[in-house]
Amino acid sequence: MKFIKFSLFGLMILMLIGLLGCSEESQDQNGDNSETEENEGTPGGNQELTVAYDATPPTMDPHMTTALATLELIKPVYEGLVALDTKYVPQPMLAESWTVSEDGKEIVFQLREDIKFHNGETLDAEDVVASLERWIELSVLGKGNFSDATIEAVDPHTVSITLTEPNALAVVILANPTQGAVIMPKETIENAGADGIEEYIGTGPYKLEEYIDGQSLTYKKFADYQPLEEPADGLSGKKEALVETIKVEIVTDPSTRVAGIQTGQYDIAVKLPIDNYETLQNVDGIEHYAKDPTFGTMILNQADGVFQDQAARQAVLASLDIDDISKATFGSDEFYEVNHSLAVESQVDWYNEAGQEKYNAPDLEKAKQLLEESGYNGEEVVLLVTRLYSEHYNAAIAIEQQLKEVGFNVKLEVYDWTTLLEVRNDPTVWDLTITTWPAEAIPSNFVFLYSKNEYPGWIQNELMDSLIDGIKEAPSQEEALELFSELQAEFYDYVPTIKYAEFLRYHASRDNIKGFDGFYGIHLWNVTKEE
Repeated sequence: MKFIKFSLFGLMILMLIGLLGCSEESQDQNGDNSETEENEGTPGGNQELTVAYDATPPTMDPHMTTALATLELIKPVYEGLVALDTKYVPQPMLAESWTVSEDGKEIVFQLREDIKFHNGETLDAEDVVASLERWIELSVLGKGNFSDATIEAVDPHTVSITLTEPNALAVVILANPTQGAVIMPKETIENAGADGIEEYIGTGPYKLEEYIDGQSLTYKKFADYQPLEEPADGLSGKKEALVETIKVEIVTDPSTRVAGIQTGQYDIAVKLPIDNYETLQNVDGIEHYAKDPTFGTMILNQADGVFQDQAARQAVLASLDIDDISKATFGSDEFYEVNHSLAVESQVDWYNEAGQEKYNAPDLEKAKQLLEESGYNGEEVVLLVTRLYSEHYNAAIAIEQQLKEVGFNVKLEVYDWTTLLEVRNDPTVWDLTITTWPAEAIPSNFVFLYSKNEYPGWIQNELMDSLIDGIKEAPSQEEALELFSELQAEFYDYVPTIKYAEFLRYHASRDNIKGFDGFYGIHLWNVTKEE
């Protein structure tokens, strides 16, 4: 893979751990009861930054979904106890420090003092306890790693987490921004209904002033935000609201995003079609970015239907020419890399060759034989996909054709993304689905690998579960790598999911925008707009 502005493997040195609507009516979301005046003389003055975003988030409740749209759009608003730097190492955020007991079962966090929520209230340990308990109840990572944990407020500025078994990855998991363990007021959680929280109050540099479902989000600078002094690094370090207002417009039509960045209607346009890269390079006044390293995957439903049978899953893997799928999906090899591993090559602590012989090794006769062994008898195979993300839809078209060549009776069912996320929760109505993930620094943390996460696909593999548990408790990295190599070998034998490529997303900005960055998706703090 070649690189445009941000190197994929330069970003991936220890990768760690990829949409439910709100009311269509305009809402004031910040709940701000304080009378604090906005700071004067802040860089950016009263400027407004306009961003064209590609998808409607299924929810703005970060505890309730793994959707990238939610992750990216809540990042200016919410923060966790810890945050990842660009080496995927947890750093302090709302916690100023933490200690881990000698037996690895207790983590004690000391909170920063006098941190304000957007409603003017002061953060304390009770807010953290309520937030983490809710996150454990609702999130796949919380359930899979902290379901038996005890969370306690030791005093107003101290929180302890007691585990039943040691987990060397616990703090890293708390820093994971996907369906992240963000902190919100205890009162917000108490008022939440089955559909999620009713007001979006965090501690971040921007407060969510208005959310119009499916149309736009408006963020305002939070005057009482207390940035860290450490330099910005990934999601950690200093965050500043350098423009007064950020207006994010939901623009699902990619041609409209492309046209808007050319005319200057938008300051930033995200997730542009790769097909437009060469054209936009010839347009004056535009900066180009390739970032957000991502894994393209196809999930196989192991709870119901054809792919409960392992031989049928193996037949799918033997059917697929990953090179052809990746080329059809992404076009230019500047944007993708074909790699068998669940780690990238620069992840020397995790990269291994296990399963390589089964990846990108299309053998149609072998696939047909496995299909016969599975007892497959022409049953319809439903492949769920959305047109919203071209990397999903293009891959699905290529996969459909390759599976049909060996005898699968594949039917594409196309949904908008929000509906697809609802449909895939019912194992009786689908067999395959396409999705994408940020690459993981601890690749055993991919949620589709571990049955305790209860992620759609519903893997049930005791060996993989025991290997993941062993990685969490491994006394050395050498032993963790050995276990992970066994895990990856079993992954390619059991075939719960098929990886088709690693790729970079393409974004663009006007050339007067400085500081636009991305790590686990885009983020919009520390961005300036030159006149």
